[in-house]
Amino acid sequence: MPAPNKSSKKTVDVFCAQCGKAKIIYLSAAHHERHFCSRACQGKWRSINLSGSKSQNWKGNKKTVCCSSCKKFLLIELWRFNRGSKDFFCNIKCFANWKAIHMVGSASYRWRGGNIKINCNHCNTVIERNPDKINKYELHFCNHECYGKWKSINRVGSNHPSWKGGVTPENNRIRATPEYKEWRFMVFGRDNYTCQICFSRGLYLHAHHIRKFADYPMLRLAVFNGITLCRECHKEVFTHEEKYIEYFENLLKEKELIT
Repeated sequence: MPAPNKSSKKTVDVFCAQCGKAKIIYLSAAHHERHFCSRACQGKWRSINLSGSKSQNWKGNKKTVCCSSCKKFLLIELWRFNRGSKDFFCNIKCFANWKAIHMVGSASYRWRGGNIKINCNHCNTVIERNPDKINKYELHFCNHECYGKWKSINRVGSNHPSWKGGVTPENNRIRATPEYKEWRFMVFGRDNYTCQICFSRGLYLHAHHIRKFADYPMLRLAVFNGITLCRECHKEVFTHEEKYIEYFENLLKEKELIT
């Protein structure tokens, strides 16, 4: 079967609505009210016949108003007045400046009554907090310092969320106390942060007990029972503490005589 001949479609002669030139179109497109020989002619015709009040999107004349932020004059379409608008702006920057002055605090559409005054759970000082945070958290504090002090009192031992029934050895518990940390700093300070075997500085230091920590519980926090050692020297002394007792005690006696 032979292919259909495209030239067999019916055509009709029309004239361009802008320039008047003749144009041949298919009969199926002849029902349009106007015809154009090109898009350029269509654009020219629209700029003449569909502008201003002739446009299908025409919404009336414009009115001169004053920008609510910078007080400059600008033209606004009348239909924007019909929407109930009271404030008009030149651009987004003017709108942002106006919002920063007129839409803060209770004037903001997000206003929920402002901050609520409550007492700090540690020092009882009056502080202000957002209602959302008050609903979200049970406890409130002035700052991180108050929070840390409250935790050191109320989040220790069986009150701590990670409490496992007191499984931490006594040795670790004592070494984690503030008194033990103070003892270490006093030993380091007395020895001028210097290892007392190799006499090196700037290394990682240990506070070593001259008399064993486990055998002499009464001397655990005694400054005269501590000596400063670097990590490598402490490894040499470990398991050989008895050999170094006399050396360390004589060293401390010499320091006392010098001071």
